[in-house]
Amino acid sequence: PILYNGKLWGVVFEMPYVILDCSTSLNGRFDSEKSDFQNNLNAYRVQKLRGSVDAIITSVERIRAKNPEFKVSDPSSGKPRIFIIDKNAETPVDAKLFKSCGKVTVVVSKSVKKSNLDRIKEACDVEVLLYGEVAVNITEILPELKKRGFAKILVEGDPILNTRFLNNNLVSELYVMLAPSMISSGETVFTEHLKTDVGLKLEGITQYGDSIVLHYLVKK
Repeated sequence: PILYNGKLWGVVFEMPYVILDCSTSLNGRFDSEKSDFQNNLNAYRVQKLRGSVDAIITSVERIRAKNPEFKVSDPSSGKPRIFIIDKNAETPVDAKLFKSCGKVTVVVSKSVKKSNLDRIKEACDVEVLLYGEVAVNITEILPELKKRGFAKILVEGDPILNTRFLNNNLVSELYVMLAPSMISSGETVFTEHLKTDVGLKLEGITQYGDSIVLHYLVKK
């Protein structure tokens, strides 16, 4: 079957609501080690946002670079399910999220090595999903997540994953924390390979000291 942008032979699949959250300097870079990105009020905002969704989609690249725990503001109210896009099942088994997030889902491609799958299954409490022949097909997995009850999803990815979601017109809402600096190191927030323009409607601006958070809806 041919699946393209959520459509299979003219049939429209129900997709979850996707929010993308990111932080950037004035010149489009991110480095969590720099003080301008260590804003406690913004960290609490992100923790509240995580607590409002059913699932978080991240990437093995982000896990390797930042080793996040994906804290939520009120753990007693339940934690979102974590989905790691990891085509080759190379997520480090000592990553913090395996201890802080309960059972985690690792989404791999069908070309993944069995030895890599065995390694992560033996060491961690994980579910494994296979989508895509060589790379993970994110457009294909989203309708399946919606069918499983994950209606609202937060994306906290690396530049490539963030851009893939935008290129496939999968993002409905966007939060951007703008740090008060221009930095010479760190990663870009998005890659340079946007396929098309992305129109945005400003919903709100929140100031946290010298930082601001821009809240947009994506024009479809």
